[in-house]
Amino acid sequence: MEAAQGLIRPTGKRSGDLDNLVKMIQDAGNGILWADDSIITDLVTKKRYTAKLARVEITATEVQE
Repeated sequence: MEAAQGLIRPTGKRSGDLDNLVKMIQDAGNGILWADDSIITDLVTKKRYTAKLARVEITATEVQE
């Protein structure tokens, strides 16, 4: 119950390293969401428990110069 309410954060080996999860998502987006993940300049990441199915939510915003 506390985990689903966000009172407990997922830590430990079973939840996976956040940096490895992010790298996997960046690589998967190559050629689909961005030409290459090397162009990504900013990231905000969070890892949380959920009462729903496991998922990844991505919001990508193109920056115009």
